[in-house]
Amino acid sequence: MHPALVEADAVVSVSAAQTVLHGGPAALLAAADAETIRAATAESLLAAHLAPGWELALELERELGTRTRLIGASLVLDLPRISGALRGYPYDPEAVERVARSRFAQAFRFVPGAVRARTLSALPLEVTASAAFATVSRQLAPQCQHLSAS
Repeated sequence: MHPALVEADAVVSVSAAQTVLHGGPAALLAAADAETIRAATAESLLAAHLAPGWELALELERELGTRTRLIGASLVLDLPRISGALRGYPYDPEAVERVARSRFAQAFRFVPGAVRARTLSALPLEVTASAAFATVSRQLAPQCQHLSAS
């Protein structure tokens, strides 16, 4: 764990991620040593809460919480969705049909791979939050009671 975290009066973690392996307590893993970061793995993003990486993140959060105050805010992000003319693709069957029929899509197949990749990465994407979580360590909670009472 980075000494600056342990020596701080309080650690505030703000994250926005699509999986538990990238947000919440896992955001603290970036301040860990290289060995811990390499051990933070997951077999499947469908069961990420069972992953060694998630367990390491919780363990790190608990340990840090015994040494300093912790405040956390996390947004759970939905998958990025294409906006603009391709809105709804690839999840909406009508959008898929519309794209498949377009002359642009037919011609796009003959464009070199690097150009296709650059074009696709430049498409406007819409990212929304599906949930928000906030935590305050027990060590700090009694001092914050007057804030919630008002």
